[in-house]
Amino acid sequence: MFISSRDDEDIKEQFKDGRDLRITATDNQADIERFVVSRLGANHWTQNRLSDHTRKDIMRTFIEKSQGMFLWVKLMLDGLLKLRFEKDILKYVRNLPRGIKGAYDRIYNEIQDREGSAGNIADRTFQFLMCSWKPLEPDLLTSLIALDLNMPSWNTHQCPISIDYILDVCRNLVMVTPESNICRFAHLSVQEYFEQHHWSRDHVNALMSRICLQYFTTDEPTHSLPTWRIPSLSNTPPLSPEEQEKKKRAAHLRILCRDYMAGWPHHWVRCKDHSEDEELSQIYRKFLGDLLNPSKYYIDWVGTITRINLKITTDLVQTAHRFRMDITRSSLFTYCFLGTDRAVQDLLESNILDAKTVNWLTTNLFNLATERNDLELCKLYLSMGVDVNLSAGSMYVRPPLHLAARHGVSHIEIVELLLQNGADPNIETDYFGTALEGAIGGEEPNEVVMLLERYGATLGSDRCARQRDLLEIRRCHFLSSAL
Repeated sequence: MFISSRDDEDIKEQFKDGRDLRITATDNQADIERFVVSRLGANHWTQNRLSDHTRKDIMRTFIEKSQGMFLWVKLMLDGLLKLRFEKDILKYVRNLPRGIKGAYDRIYNEIQDREGSAGNIADRTFQFLMCSWKPLEPDLLTSLIALDLNMPSWNTHQCPISIDYILDVCRNLVMVTPESNICRFAHLSVQEYFEQHHWSRDHVNALMSRICLQYFTTDEPTHSLPTWRIPSLSNTPPLSPEEQEKKKRAAHLRILCRDYMAGWPHHWVRCKDHSEDEELSQIYRKFLGDLLNPSKYYIDWVGTITRINLKITTDLVQTAHRFRMDITRSSLFTYCFLGTDRAVQDLLESNILDAKTVNWLTTNLFNLATERNDLELCKLYLSMGVDVNLSAGSMYVRPPLHLAARHGVSHIEIVELLLQNGADPNIETDYFGTALEGAIGGEEPNEVVMLLERYGATLGSDRCARQRDLLEIRRCHFLSSAL
């Protein structure tokens, strides 16, 4: 059984031969009526003071403008039930927006019209939730926002923002799940609204990259930090048990914030073009430092990433180890792992390194770019004369074509580029066989297998183990071609 609230063409095409049960907006009209009656009846003022005429106006308008969406009804009722005069309620009902976008527009504009920091706090809340790399508990979300906005403290060891305040300024667009105590949008359509009408994912990830990198590259004197981030001085009077607990909690939150900021690569790789954001590029270069002499900020960050559970940083550490690269002594590998950077090309083409070191680096980085599916970097290293068949690291590391072929169709452009530039598909390794054997064992192998065979690829000495798989792939290819 597949259930969806989206009238999506791809979904309909996928299940066109199955049984289909549809519920339209008008099918739940009676449920919406019962919900409105229930909410009006549960409120003391509307139960006792509202005239029948106004009740009918409310019901008619809610049925017409909600377009069958319970979320719209709930959001608009929340605003209505705050009013205490019938004329205000009638005016409110007459001005209700039509549809969910209109409802979100109205709520967002009201948030921004609030005085003080409410608008900025709400925006940061929405932006963190749009692209966070880990689930955000209330304490962590409030601490990150306070830290980013450099908010003054109300108490020495207490974060200046409470989750209750955040939920209030976000006007029911954000909730905390009671089961898991995690902050999230009240509905998927809230996130879609912000992505489509306020901030794209690319924009938000660039913003988060900047926030995280600024955290590591800001040298602030102690007196300028929010007081809830400052450890107690040794000559202060002894703290009470309650104050000690607050201090311990504040220290724990500082660690949580630091660990979250260490996940900046998650956001960085999701930005389309860093070069268009000069401010972000400058912070990035300041953070990494010179390619052969990393900054103190970078070294500090490397010491942090071992304790965060994030795939991209784990992959960075493990891949660097496999390619025998020490990321603590140079930021070069991190530059390349996280994407193309002009600084890498400038270094390799300069006179800073001797030819032997350049060849060694280029070979390692070319193999890395092959595995990472970075077409432009592969083209760069090929133009510099890298050996297209030379593997990096130990005898356990596959040649470049093997690295790409084993990933299947996702790396097919890399596979074709390597073959066009003379990659030998029949190099056989002791542990991994030929590129064709690697492709057969990969995900969605058909297209890559056919491409390799066009360039003369064959099975290795252990052909019996893969012969049946290869025949099945050829059969599937023949049937799909016939159709």
